[in-house]
Amino acid sequence: MLVRFWGTRGSVAVPGADTLRYGGNTTCVEVLNRENKRLIIDAGTGIRLLGNKMMQEPLPHEVLLFITHLHWDHLNGFPFFAPLYTKDVKVRVGGWHIALEGLSVLFDSSQGSGHFPVSLEDIAPSMEKCPLLSSRDFTLGSLKAETTFLNHPQGCLGLRLTEQNKSLAFITDNELVEPGSISYKHTLDFCRGADVLVHDAQYLPEDMEFRKGYGHSDWQTVVKLAKEAKINRLILTHHDPDRTDHQVEALVNQARYEAGASLSVEAAFEGLTVRL
Repeated sequence: MLVRFWGTRGSVAVPGADTLRYGGNTTCVEVLNRENKRLIIDAGTGIRLLGNKMMQEPLPHEVLLFITHLHWDHLNGFPFFAPLYTKDVKVRVGGWHIALEGLSVLFDSSQGSGHFPVSLEDIAPSMEKCPLLSSRDFTLGSLKAETTFLNHPQGCLGLRLTEQNKSLAFITDNELVEPGSISYKHTLDFCRGADVLVHDAQYLPEDMEFRKGYGHSDWQTVVKLAKEAKINRLILTHHDPDRTDHQVEALVNQARYEAGASLSVEAAFEGLTVRL
C-alpha cells in the first residue's frame, strides 16, 4: 500500500511563503494498493494537483473518491479536478452517505448565477454514486477498508486500511474529548495496533478551552491516543490555517518529546509518501 498526501491543511487553503514546507492545500490523500488501484480520500484543494498528475498518465475508466464528510475544506478542490472533464472517465463517489449530493451542490446553478461556471447538468453524467465505497466496510483488490464515525459537527468518517497485515488508520476532523457523540474509547479501539495513525491535530492543548466542540483535536491528546493504541508511527495532519511552517515544526517537536522513544511522530506535508 502506498499513501501520498496532496493536501494537509484544515479549514481553508493558505498558500504563501509561510506554508511552503507543510503545504497550504486542504485535505486530499491518494492510496494505491498492490495492484495500483487508486482510492482518493477527500476533495480538498489538494485534489487539483493530484488530478493534474493523473492527466499525465493513462487514465482509468473510473476514479474512486471517498468523501469523509461535507465540510467545505474537504470538497472545494473538486471543481478543479481535471479527470472530471475527461471523456469516458466516470468519478464514482462514496463514503459519507450524501457525498454525491454534497459535491453536486458545488455546480448547482439553480440559485442566482450558481457557484461555479460549469453547470450541474454538464457535469452530472461524469459522476455517480459508488455502492462499494458507501458500504461500512469494503474491499478494493488486496486492500481492505473499515470505516467508523468520528466526533465532528454534522459527522465525519474515519478509515482503517489494511493490506498484507499492514494497516493505516486515517482519522481526520475528530475531537478526542469527553463527552462526545463518539467516545475516546471507540476511536482508541478502532485504531489500536495500526502500523501508522494519521490524525487531526489542528490545535495546541491550550487552544482547547476555546475550541471545544469545534470537532478537532490537540496534539497532546493525539499522542496519548497513539501511545495507548500501540501505534508505531504517528502523522499529524489537518494543520491550522494560521499555523506557519515554523509553528508546525515547533508543535511536532513538542509532540516528539511527549511521545518518547517508543513512538515516531511527524507532521504530514504535501508530497509525503508512506509505504506499508
